[in-house]
Amino acid sequence: MKSITLIGSGNLATHLGLTLKKQGFIITQVFSRKKNNALQLAKKLNSEYTDNINHLISSDLMIICIKDDAIKSILTKIKTENIIHTSGTLNINIFQKKFKNYGIIYPLQTFNKNIKTNFSDVPICVEANNVEFQKKLIKLSNKISNKVYEINSSQRKKIHLAAVFACNFSNHMYAIAEEILKEENIDKSILLPLIKETAKKVEKKNAKEVQTGPAIRKDTETIKEHLNSLNNLSYKKIYKLISSNILQNE
Repeated sequence: MKSITLIGSGNLATHLGLTLKKQGFIITQVFSRKKNNALQLAKKLNSEYTDNINHLISSDLMIICIKDDAIKSILTKIKTENIIHTSGTLNINIFQKKFKNYGIIYPLQTFNKNIKTNFSDVPICVEANNVEFQKKLIKLSNKISNKVYEINSSQRKKIHLAAVFACNFSNHMYAIAEEILKEENIDKSILLPLIKETAKKVEKKNAKEVQTGPAIRKDTETIKEHLNSLNNLSYKKIYKLISSNILQNE
């Protein structure tokens, strides 16, 4: 598989397309419902572009990199032999045996168009509807990443759920922390060494083993002080819920 059609022009499509191109793959075309988005990515990939799903160019592999809730409807409009999606949650059965070879390549990472990511360090979860196609997807994945895993749909769904807790929810906590610091005109940079050290610890030990803070210490007085200092009611609820959960799981 050498030529690839990209369905999507967002964060993942951009990083994946650029990485594949760097490894010698030919991105024949980029599709996006927004013509300008397709054009911008196509320029970077030296490829054709379209905003019409009926004008797709034939290629060795079609990769769908769009929102989960849009994939099912777009599959009804596509005709190709080899196709994959990149979702962390959608089951392989979504293809409904309409295609000869189908599967998933799920890069387990958070992406932003404007922030460089070393794709070789990104874990990739691979699944296919047959052994031969799975081998091809693994071969492709090994060209862009050093961490390739054969993962079925059930396992991938749990991985995605775990990733939401580890990444998305953690990032929301960072956002709350920034808001709390803003109240006293304190720059968020003061927290960065703490955030880095916390991440470093879980590389070597289970997160539960390195849990610190007033909840794990049963420091009720500090917890009360923290709650009293929080003006945002939703932040209070989050603080109480997580502190309670830490206590329950000690």
